[in-house]
Amino acid sequence: MDSAGDVDSAPAGMSDTDLVRAVLRAFGTADDVTAVERVSRAWSNRVWRVRTAQRDYAVKEMLNPWRDPHWRDWLAESISFERKAVAAGVRAPAVVVAPDGEVLVEVGGRWFRMHMWVTGAHPCPRGPVPVSVAVDAARALATMHALAVEPTRRDVFPSPSRATCDQWPRLVSELSDAGSSYAQGARDIAQYVAVVGEWIGRRDADGAKSVMSHGDIDQKNLLLADDGPWLVDWDVAAPWVPAEDALRTALALADWRDRPTVRAFLATYTSASGVDVELNSTLISLDLLLSLDWLDRCLRIASGLQRAEPHRVAEAQQQALSELRSMPVRISIAADLSNWLSSGPTD
Repeated sequence: MDSAGDVDSAPAGMSDTDLVRAVLRAFGTADDVTAVERVSRAWSNRVWRVRTAQRDYAVKEMLNPWRDPHWRDWLAESISFERKAVAAGVRAPAVVVAPDGEVLVEVGGRWFRMHMWVTGAHPCPRGPVPVSVAVDAARALATMHALAVEPTRRDVFPSPSRATCDQWPRLVSELSDAGSSYAQGARDIAQYVAVVGEWIGRRDADGAKSVMSHGDIDQKNLLLADDGPWLVDWDVAAPWVPAEDALRTALALADWRDRPTVRAFLATYTSASGVDVELNSTLISLDLLLSLDWLDRCLRIASGLQRAEPHRVAEAQQQALSELRSMPVRISIAADLSNWLSSGPTD
């Protein structure tokens, strides 16, 4: 793990306010800090809203909760793509650049980014987004894909693998041996996990070209304002097959239940990009696989099979329960996407 680590406090003797002041200085900003507030819904990294007499900033400490040895290289690719997408017109908070031209600074052995705070915007609520938001997001995604950006290094991104699916019976055994309360839930969805393994096997033979994209357009990464949504948290930007990325984003913004939102997103995306999104289980298999990878990690942390800090354990417990409940529903929908999408209301 990089020196940024997975920590939950400022360096010894340093308050949050002192820490963000040091970050602002590293970015060459002399604004007087008047208030520092932790931002909720920030799981993978740590975010503060920093109010100053002149303007407000979002300061983010970059952590590595996945313990990925290539996280800094991945982050460099993500930042590069974010700046290209913003230059192409995708609405996102302005990036603050340090005097040396860098957008990532080190303070006390920890790494930070900074953006301008979007005044008047609020976090997107959970649940299906309004159709107008889905339409704006579809246009933004089409703009990103049209850039056809290929990363400098593809080896820094995680490679999709069936390992989680293939080793699910072993996970169930480990949870059972540990006396985990999650063992039965993991056992109950084993048949669904096997189905995703079959789908991802078919996808491996597809070989469609992937290009850089935001990688995680959903409710937690949208800010809503009167003039439309803003897209935040580009830190997991990665190569995606455009049609896969479009389908997974449509379903996420619809919370896997609001069919008109899915239809509006896909119609707008196809019109803007010229990419026809075929509704089939193989096309959504990678998204489901990533969800299973995340569920595997949450189950291990929640059950004590993998050590983590107390706040990570609490979050893993909450997310494990949520994923165990929703995974069978999503996989059942994915098994017959075309009929599911056509069977619901049309407006």
